[in-house]
Amino acid sequence: MLFERDHELTTAANLAARARAGSGGLLVVAGGPGVGKTTLLDEIALREAGPAPDRMRVLRARCSAEESGFRLGVARQLFEVALEERCPLRGDQPSGPDDEAFDHLDVLLRRLAEEEPLLLVVDDVHVADPASLRYLVRCADLLADLPVLLVVAERTNPGVPGRLAAVGAATVLRPRPLSPATVARIVRAGLGPTTPDEVCDECARMTTGHPLLVHALVRDLALMAGDGPVGRAPRRLADVGGGAFVRALHRLTNDGGTRRDHLLRVIAAVEGEDHAAELLPALTGETLPWLADWLAAMREQGVLDRADPPRFTHPVLRDAVLALCSEPEEQGALHRRVAALLHERRAAPEAVARHLVQADVVAERWMADTLWTAGRRAWSGGRPEEATAFLRRALDAPLSPERRSLVLARLGEVEISVNSEAAVRRLTEALREAGPRLSARIAPSLGAVLAANGRVDAALRLLDDVGARVGDGDGFAAATRAAAALIAAQDVLTWPAAVRRLRAAAAAAPGEIEPVARGLLAVCDATAGLVSAEEALARIAPRPPAPPPPALLPYWHASAAIVTRWADRLPEARRIADEVLGDRPDLSDPARRVLAGARAAAAVAEGAFARAIEESEPLVVAATRGGVRPVHVVSQVVLALVGLDRLPEASRLVELVAGDESTSWEWCDLLYARGVLRAASGDLAGALADFQDCGARQLAWGRVSPVVTPWRSAAAHVQVALGRVAEAVPLAEEELRHARTWATPRVVGRALRALAATAAGERRLGLLAEAVDLLAGSPAPVELAESLVDLGRARAALGQGRRAREALRDARALADQLAMPRLLRRVDGALGELGERRERRNGTGLAALTDAERRIVGLAAAGRSNNEISELTRLARRTVETHLTNAYRKLGVRRRTQLPRELAEFREAER
Repeated sequence: MLFERDHELTTAANLAARARAGSGGLLVVAGGPGVGKTTLLDEIALREAGPAPDRMRVLRARCSAEESGFRLGVARQLFEVALEERCPLRGDQPSGPDDEAFDHLDVLLRRLAEEEPLLLVVDDVHVADPASLRYLVRCADLLADLPVLLVVAERTNPGVPGRLAAVGAATVLRPRPLSPATVARIVRAGLGPTTPDEVCDECARMTTGHPLLVHALVRDLALMAGDGPVGRAPRRLADVGGGAFVRALHRLTNDGGTRRDHLLRVIAAVEGEDHAAELLPALTGETLPWLADWLAAMREQGVLDRADPPRFTHPVLRDAVLALCSEPEEQGALHRRVAALLHERRAAPEAVARHLVQADVVAERWMADTLWTAGRRAWSGGRPEEATAFLRRALDAPLSPERRSLVLARLGEVEISVNSEAAVRRLTEALREAGPRLSARIAPSLGAVLAANGRVDAALRLLDDVGARVGDGDGFAAATRAAAALIAAQDVLTWPAAVRRLRAAAAAAPGEIEPVARGLLAVCDATAGLVSAEEALARIAPRPPAPPPPALLPYWHASAAIVTRWADRLPEARRIADEVLGDRPDLSDPARRVLAGARAAAAVAEGAFARAIEESEPLVVAATRGGVRPVHVVSQVVLALVGLDRLPEASRLVELVAGDESTSWEWCDLLYARGVLRAASGDLAGALADFQDCGARQLAWGRVSPVVTPWRSAAAHVQVALGRVAEAVPLAEEELRHARTWATPRVVGRALRALAATAAGERRLGLLAEAVDLLAGSPAPVELAESLVDLGRARAALGQGRRAREALRDARALADQLAMPRLLRRVDGALGELGERRERRNGTGLAALTDAERRIVGLAAAGRSNNEISELTRLARRTVETHLTNAYRKLGVRRRTQLPRELAEFREAER
């Protein structure tokens, strides 16, 4: 079926009508391969061979490279029958001078034209034998007074019109690419009428409307889809399947000979490099002007764009060229040359390394150094898959044993977030050849991944062995003991012994190491309910007069961040965590995993749910891979998602890690978070089971304090909701007793609210009033808002309507600030019972944003950080975060990177 060729067919019909009237001519259909020249010739022949009186006699010939050695082969095909009957030419190779043969053919043509109008159709004339080409050019001069139309298809390149297209009397047609609408028709004809617009649009972009590529792509996609639909747009060669599309592209680009095919591979290899313009001549041995015509053809056919240096118009086209146009050995050598040239030009290590990964050999020192540097930078930039590829390739280079251990160690640390079993193998191999300093770094990482895989005993034995081997210099042995203490928390049976050892080590430790052990013990005693927040803070503050050795520093930060967070020193906890964490997710160090969890928990405690989700996203992504899963961080993100009423997302996240049940303290956190999620979803029985399981596990560890998880108060609220008030009372009372030991407003206020849920009348009111008084002066906005709702309801139950509305309005203001939809519904329900209705307004889109939110969102969309926005607007960072959280909810986005697109769409819709 022909699409968008009405102009060409109309032109051919007009020329045919003139020929039938006795004034013939030459029509050349010119263009690159696959534009539909043959199909167009077939349609012209079919239409002109129709019934009389407008019928023309059609004589056809098709040229081929195989027959180009036969003299006058085109003439023999056109006049095959007539040659036998009326012309003296005989044999497969007609002899005699061209002029004599041409004269005979002229006579024959005139005789045939006298009988009836002729349509001579010649396809692929560019590969005709030389004599036939000369005859066709001569023939074109004879047609003006004959009822003959000569129609030929000739492959041409831009700037080189072709032999027949250059004839002055010729009418030349150059079929244009198909429009996106026509591509969509072809796609839906092949893949089904319900094929999404996104698929059709991507097919149009990938093929640039070239008919050859369009039809080949549709065949491949139909084969891949089978009987099912194509649900998503193809953006990689793997999405296409390759076969027909790759062969079609090869046909399209293979017209330039071996040297030019090589250039196409070079363009694919250096595409996107900063030094591409310099690399192309160096790699091809040619200058671009020599290939200008061929490059123009590739641009006209949509394979290359019009940039300089040239690039492929779609990534799939580049992949297809590399898939078909090169042998692996040749491609490897090409990438090695590209890497060397980039290295000489001091390109970025990652740019060089991407070629070294595909090089045939990595045999020089600079190659190993580049891969090592690129691997470190990719890891720091949060690209573990890329870092893994670089470091694996570095192992193929000649390395000294110590250097090889270093590469293996870093590779193992990277693979912890990707493949925990591979990480164990890498780190174990690295440890065999490592010196004391490197061993002290490897051991905690290897111990952490062993413990995460359920091999806590093996992890502790390893740390003991390494600690004994490295000695006490530079704090290495102390660092392994601190790591062992954190890793022992993965197993309830090993934890008591680890604490005893930690106490003994603290008593005998040197002055600069003792603060680290003291901080870890402060965490232990806090969970056991043995110290108050004030006492725990005294143990970790002030900071050590002399900083601990670098190997120990993360462990001091971990204990300090935990204690300050539990003590509601939330900005300080965040600052301590940020000093070590930075922006890079790291699962290789148990201390850093704890710090990441502490930072997320501090954000949740502040009610900064969106920030907790955004900062934890790299680690949450890591949880979806096959490596070590940061369960503690995931638990905090689940709590943040529940706070924002994004329950389906929270459920999916819980399912990712729920199969990793263990005796670790992290599992207690996840049980508590899942209980909160189930309670919010209405599954009270499931929630109660999770809270009770969490409590049983914590008690087995000797962790009685509610600073770990407030499982008792949560379980008490669920018991009350289930009508089991008598069972809830002892839980709430015990929670309050332990909370008063720790003595911070958050834990005490939360426990008072739980106990109030089991009471009634004036006692309930008194407990809630005490809770609100305590929480009002603390950084506990979520607990304060919840207590205000309960206080408002308690006052309403006692007939104190005015005071009830005051409490509920305060709760509403907090819920608005925190962007907690579920809490807002509770407040509105309580106010509704008191006869107060909340004024409704447009709750979504730009119209719902306040002026402050609009300004802050605009700055965030422009790439400004929260700190920069705070400085520009002269607002506190916490206020900026609150405005962004509210704006995210109103705009329906989840992260900062979505803001530019969403703002553009909203503004377009408003026009």
